[in-house]
Amino acid sequence: MVSMMVDLGKLELSSCVLVILAAILCYYLSDWFRAVLVVSRLPGPPGVPLLGNSLLLTDHKRLLQIGANAYQEYGSLIKIWLTVFPSVLVVAPEFIQ
Repeated sequence: MVSMMVDLGKLELSSCVLVILAAILCYYLSDWFRAVLVVSRLPGPPGVPLLGNSLLLTDHKRLLQIGANAYQEYGSLIKIWLTVFPSVLVVAPEFIQ
């Protein structure tokens, strides 16, 4: 009887830990989805699934030229994807305000 109560206590503790971890995961995922929805409306180069635009940023010697081309093609606000994380490049200072 006592061993059954000990097992139930472990089960309840593990259930509580799982619920707390699930709540934390939902919080961060909802924040990520909100950022994705906002950033997806901005113009920017198309990305590769799971890698995003990371392949564009591998050649550090051409990085300035790639940025200048993106500014000419997409304007002052440019979205890029660094793997699965959305990022916004701001070129004009009035957009920072």
